[in-house]
Amino acid sequence: MRIALVTHVFPPDPISPKDSAAIFIPQVAKALAQRGHEVFVVAPDVAAEKRSPDDYKVIWFPWMKSDLPLHLLKPIRPAHALRLLSFYRQGVKGLLDAHQRFALDVCLACWGIPAGHFCRLLKRRAGVPYLAWCLGSDVHTFGKMPVLRRLLKKALVAADALAADGVALAGEVESIAARPCRFIPMPHERLRVAGPAPDWPSGRFHVLCVGRQTPIKGQRDLLEALRSLPKDSPIRVHFVGAGPCLEAYKSLAAEWALGDRACFHGFVDDETLAAFYKAAHAVAVPSHNESIPQVLLEAMKSRRPLLVTDVGDMGRIVGTYEIGRVAPPRQPAELARRLMELIGFDASPGYAKKETRQFLEQFETDYSASRLSALLAAIANR
Repeated sequence: MRIALVTHVFPPDPISPKDSAAIFIPQVAKALAQRGHEVFVVAPDVAAEKRSPDDYKVIWFPWMKSDLPLHLLKPIRPAHALRLLSFYRQGVKGLLDAHQRFALDVCLACWGIPAGHFCRLLKRRAGVPYLAWCLGSDVHTFGKMPVLRRLLKKALVAADALAADGVALAGEVESIAARPCRFIPMPHERLRVAGPAPDWPSGRFHVLCVGRQTPIKGQRDLLEALRSLPKDSPIRVHFVGAGPCLEAYKSLAAEWALGDRACFHGFVDDETLAAFYKAAHAVAVPSHNESIPQVLLEAMKSRRPLLVTDVGDMGRIVGTYEIGRVAPPRQPAELARRLMELIGFDASPGYAKKETRQFLEQFETDYSASRLSALLAAIANR
């Protein structure tokens, strides 16, 4: 089959991607190509030096680029509105051009919106079927914007098949589209080799918090939780990741006199991150919205106790496999209480369970690619 993998974010270097939002898309494209398919990734152009993969072709469509991620562009601002208009127009045109050049058999929309919108219009004009694969941000972020929510619903209803990377998310997609949605997890195969051990002081309880520094990821809640703990608490939280709120969170930590109880490391490479997971006593994921995030899987593969908020599938996973503590979202006091409960918590019995190992096996690239390939073939041959 000739498959178009349509996405709004793709790393300029898919062989060694650094953008966590797109880390698994090259893995999926390569795995589908290795199954004998011709794969064409259709993505917005980026202002960076690009590296071409050997297994598939990347088609970059031109648009009025922005330094901000797409979800941070605000239509009420004229400059942002122009960029959004350019993105949507050029995305549709780029996908139509790809079909004219390569006679596509089927499309894989990553994710429901905006890629699903492009695929819906291609289907309407050229009859090319598509699978809409929802990640969570498309439903939880874009899906809350009135105009984009309407586009999301249209894209989901018109799709020939639906999939989501979380069980709870699949239920949300079904409620929007009023039709079945399959659970197909995003693959995760990133952390392989750890670098040198970090020079973290002994006698402290080191908690790792990995994620883009934005309000939806809940780092401010974790800072407030730290603020409420006694100053002689052994808990030290290591924040990893860049993002628009990084400097503001640093300022808050200074204003609240958190000292070395809150450490900000910014972006780190995979080897350093793997070493951080190895050195940490626990991992915290205080997000306001999630499905099954990469950090949760990284922590589980590193066999670390977890503190998560009860959003998406996180609370169910941590509770079912008995590998940590669960707190309600947006409640720093509850986060603080659960943080203290992690000290001395033993997650090893939970990780030793057969069911836990089987759960993690679903997130190998081969598992997801085989299911995507079969589903894409089914809708292409209808």
